[in-house]
Amino acid sequence: MWWTASGDPGAQHPALALDGRGLVVLAALAPDGGLLVARQKTDERGLALRAWSRVGG
Repeated sequence: MWWTASGDPGAQHPALALDGRGLVVLAALAPDGGLLVARQKTDERGLALRAWSRVGG
């Protein structure tokens, strides 16, 4: 197993869920309180996530 950086650090523990297509979604709060989301890549094998994106900002 290995990890790669997804961008800025979160302020709290992240939460994992499956979206409506059965793909993994990782969510966490940013240090400023904003919501960060990283979604599973569909163009790579295994569990690879895209970089964090800010929701509503």
